[in-house]
Amino acid sequence: MPHVIIKKTFKIKTSGFQAEKNFTLHGAAVTPELVNALNQGLGVVKCVDTANRIQFKMSKKNLHYTAAMNHDFQKNNEEDALVALLDTMEVLGWKFAFSTILSSRRPKWLVGRA
Repeated sequence: MPHVIIKKTFKIKTSGFQAEKNFTLHGAAVTPELVNALNQGLGVVKCVDTANRIQFKMSKKNLHYTAAMNHDFQKNNEEDALVALLDTMEVLGWKFAFSTILSSRRPKWLVGRA
């Protein structure tokens, strides 16, 4: 059964003033078609005026599909985006499990095809 991990990353930049926040998709089951469907699902998320709209794009840096969030998006709309992602994947036939991996202490969604 193929799996996809939806991972949220939060990294403090060396300046200490800004942080990078994003969702990344991991796994061999991540295809351009899946990413297209997820981006369409994210397109219906209503955002506060100061929040950026997130869309998954291939990152040249880490070779994963990444959706970067600004602070206002994370503060006000992150949960809405996560629900939109999970709703879209459920429509596509995926099942879910929530996992906190102790070594990183970062929550991740493990998504498997039924």
